[in-house]
Amino acid sequence: MNRAYTVIDTDYPPYQAVDRYQMLVDELDLRAAAAESSGVAKSSREKFRDNPLYCRFELFTDGNLAAYVKYTMAGGNLTLVMGTELPGFRDQGADQTLMRNIVLDAHKRRLNLIPRCPMAYAFLADHPQYQQYTANH
Repeated sequence: MNRAYTVIDTDYPPYQAVDRYQMLVDELDLRAAAAESSGVAKSSREKFRDNPLYCRFELFTDGNLAAYVKYTMAGGNLTLVMGTELPGFRDQGADQTLMRNIVLDAHKRRLNLIPRCPMAYAFLADHPQYQQYTANH
C-alpha cells in the first residue's frame, strides 16, 4: 500500500495507478470487515500479578479482574487453595492463562507448587507438560 501510494502521490501518476490503488483499498476494507464478522476475538491486554495482601494470584483483562487463585505459602511450599473465574470471563481461557502464569512464577521463584483446587487439577490434567513443576509430579 505504501509503495502504491508513493506511485500515485505525484503530479502525473502512471495510467490506471489511481484505479489500482483504490482496488487495493477496497480489498483491505473487505478483509477487515470479514475478520470483524468472523467472530475472531479481539486482542485484549492481560496482566498477571501476585497480590500478597489478599494471598492470591490475579489476572486482569483490559483492566478488569478476570480470575484469581487464593494460596497459602509456608516455607518453600505454595499451596493453591481456591480458584475463581469471574462470570463475565468464563469460557474465554482466563483460568488457563492464570494457571500457566502461576506455575511458571512458582518455578521461577523455586517454590514447590501444591495444587489443592479444582482449577489447578483441571489445568494440570489438560497440560501434563506443567506437572514437572509441581511438588508431587
